[in-house]
Amino acid sequence: MPNIEIREVELYEQTPSRSVSICFIVLFVLLTLSITIQTLIYKYRVWWVLLFTVGGIMEVIGWVGRYQSSIDNTNVTPFRMQHIALMTAPVWFSGGCFVAIGVVLYRIGNGRRLPPFKVYMFGFSVASCVYTVIQIIGVGLSLRGMEEQNEDMIWKWTVTLS
Repeated sequence: MPNIEIREVELYEQTPSRSVSICFIVLFVLLTLSITIQTLIYKYRVWWVLLFTVGGIMEVIGWVGRYQSSIDNTNVTPFRMQHIALMTAPVWFSGGCFVAIGVVLYRIGNGRRLPPFKVYMFGFSVASCVYTVIQIIGVGLSLRGMEEQNEDMIWKWTVTLS
């Protein structure tokens, strides 16, 4: 008869804080709604501000995963969800900042010999896409490295037959 050993796998060295998770969920929901509503209602709509909305949504997803991990820190799905979302959300914020810099350069550069505004936007958009791909590859390698370091981590329960 096989010997069955059941072990619980810990993904965190400490249990994530519920109160901190709730605070950040509320904060990012309010900020994201505020930015989205201002963008949609404002007379002169600047659609590139919606990049901050996407970043805010990613932050909310990440902090919801963190909250779920505070309830059950052995479940892998919320761990992966928060890891991926919280690591890729800043890319959207930096993309919005790149576009904002392009807008500022366009506004202060009138009358000067600068490349056209579309050149800046194209360059910033390409840079943002490249940074997003690099960040996602980094997150994937990070998760894979953690799984290779501890192969048991990908399962809530490990069953070993001997």
